[in-house]
Amino acid sequence: SGLLYVLGEHGGTVTVYAPVDGMLELVTSVALPGFEPGDQAAALSFGSDGFLYAGVRGGNRVAVLRCSADGRRIEPIGWVGCEGDHPRHLTVQNGILHVANQNTSNVASFRIGQDGIPGLIREPENVPSPTFLLKAQ
Repeated sequence: SGLLYVLGEHGGTVTVYAPVDGMLELVTSVALPGFEPGDQAAALSFGSDGFLYAGVRGGNRVAVLRCSADGRRIEPIGWVGCEGDHPRHLTVQNGILHVANQNTSNVASFRIGQDGIPGLIREPENVPSPTFLLKAQ
């Protein structure tokens, strides 16, 4: 789309910018659902149908948002627990959201519902201090 999505780690926002005449113009900014004072945002991942997911450290949540078809508007949908402590990175692959929980040394996997809300598939897998998840090819 040419748009730039920026996750504010300490402010708990997703901000969208558009390139205009070699500069970035603010399009919109929205607060992450479930973000509380003292939390930190980590990792931003796009799912299908315009859904957007962000990890929230401190509160140990995954914020769920939805982008409009043109990507210029974002609507907060809700949040779910990340099934661990300190969600460091997350990725969506084939309708499954995977969350790397660094401090509890696990990766939790969630099936994404039609409404964009992730539902835990099974108990998280033990993985020593995961910090990044790379999509399989």
